[in-house]
Amino acid sequence: MKRLLVSFSAILMLLVSSPASHAQEKYQATWESLKTYQIPDWFRDAKFGIFIHWGVYSVPAFGSEWYPRNMYEQGSKEFKHHIETYGPQKKFGYKDFIPMFKAEKFDPAAWVALFKKAGAKYVVPVAEHHDGFQMYKSALSKWNAFEMGPRRDVLGELAAEIKKQGLIFGLSSHRIEHWFFMNGGKHFDSDVLDPANATLYGPAREENETPSPEFMNNWLLRCTELVDNYKPQLFWFDWWIEQPAMDPYRKSFASYYYNKGLEWNKGVVLNYKNVSFPEKAAVLDLERGKLGGIREPAWQTDDAIGNESWGYAAGNTFKSAQYVITNLIDIVSKNTDIARHRKMARHQRRGNIWHTSLENIWRRPHTVSKRKLCRPESAFYGKGYTLHYQRKYIICYSHGPAGNQYYHQNAWRQSRQWRDRFC
Repeated sequence: MKRLLVSFSAILMLLVSSPASHAQEKYQATWESLKTYQIPDWFRDAKFGIFIHWGVYSVPAFGSEWYPRNMYEQGSKEFKHHIETYGPQKKFGYKDFIPMFKAEKFDPAAWVALFKKAGAKYVVPVAEHHDGFQMYKSALSKWNAFEMGPRRDVLGELAAEIKKQGLIFGLSSHRIEHWFFMNGGKHFDSDVLDPANATLYGPAREENETPSPEFMNNWLLRCTELVDNYKPQLFWFDWWIEQPAMDPYRKSFASYYYNKGLEWNKGVVLNYKNVSFPEKAAVLDLERGKLGGIREPAWQTDDAIGNESWGYAAGNTFKSAQYVITNLIDIVSKNTDIARHRKMARHQRRGNIWHTSLENIWRRPHTVSKRKLCRPESAFYGKGYTLHYQRKYIICYSHGPAGNQYYHQNAWRQSRQWRDRFC
């Protein structure tokens, strides 16, 4: 135990003492220091991003990206489907999908070109989902896309192309939920019980158990590896980092990441859910959610193009471009960005529904550029327009012919009270 504590202290010291090359005072691993964080202008102005769920779970493509958990949950539709399609979990487990995940048609340049054409300003691929398979080259585990499956640094290739085409690169980590994610396989005879698979499936503990120091240390190391190797300007976390035992780890990582932003001379964003961080210490994210009114500071929502899954799954249904843009207008008017999820099959085929959806978003005559008010605000009243307000700008859209909606962000709010509050 003493050895573990010494190791943890050494990591915290390393993170807090990361050098920054700017005059701004370095962040410390305290909430008081982290509350001085300022949301960068690029995030406030971006408005629309793409969130990519793609991984080994795209091979079975059944149910959702939670297939790796649900296939071991007795009584679930995934459990039944798996046995009928692949055989018992002891003989064919989740690990056996990895060689089938080849990504032979993966074309990062084409992906990013489409995102840019659709109007996205930032792109956030999943670096590691709850399944424990890393989509990047890692020194911390062999279970990654560079050493298995595609044998490519998927995240690295996307990062390079996103930056090359002038968009902002971010990433997401869902690693902390892996503490319990595969635990269903411990309750019957499955390959999760095989010690040879422990480094992929483990720890597979219960959700109500406090994560061990070893696991939280490993979480911290994986996060810092991503920051150091890929330099993301946005780092997105799922809900389970709010565990009380994670408090010192959250603070340590946030200070390390923010100081790296100072070192890079780039504004960075850390996304959290629920109450994982104090309001001013990071940027709130709502999953498939909205707020009833304007919120300061800025926030983010993420939603899927699909109705049933965040990742690719056979039989999924999809939202229309009109729905996406209508939501975008409403959400942006409340001082936030929207990260729209894109889903791909294991081979990544072009011409499918997600490609069509993004093409349709691009074809809509909409813009989120900043323009001063061309007419007084009163000119829009009573004439079929709906006005929404966001920072200095009025986003107005009209209900056009044949049910189509045309959107314009072309208004400068004249109210001094508004300018004093949000400018």
